[in-house]
Amino acid sequence: MEQFLAWQVIGALFTWLALSIIAGVIARNKGRSGFGFFILAILFSPLVGIIAAYAVSPNTERVEDRGISSGKNRKCPYCAETVKREAVICRYCGKDLPEVKKAIDSELSSTQQVCKLNGHAPLSFTAFLVLLIFIPLLILILSIIISA
Repeated sequence: MEQFLAWQVIGALFTWLALSIIAGVIARNKGRSGFGFFILAILFSPLVGIIAAYAVSPNTERVEDRGISSGKNRKCPYCAETVKREAVICRYCGKDLPEVKKAIDSELSSTQQVCKLNGHAPLSFTAFLVLLIFIPLLILILSIIISA
């Protein structure tokens, strides 16, 4: 009976954490602080965190910057609007855009260039949360199960 209750508590904790991570990811995709909404969801409730993440308005400047840094988008050199990387003509000003390769290499930050040269990507928010939370939690749960 006690072991069944322990598994229910462990399952509830994993569900709480997973839903809190979802709240953080939703907020991050809207250009907000994913870690902040993750903490909000942990403290108050994943439901509160997810509702707050959906209710907050997107930070378009951050979303555009993330699209540019990931290489999916680029800025038009004439009107400074964000367009898709593959675009040949700017949809805002109608001017011809320079070649993709030159535009992307000039827009990469120094960190991204180092990561590109070393052949690895920067650590993402979700991977950081997995390393920070799930691995120690898994060790804790396994130690509880083994000692029981």
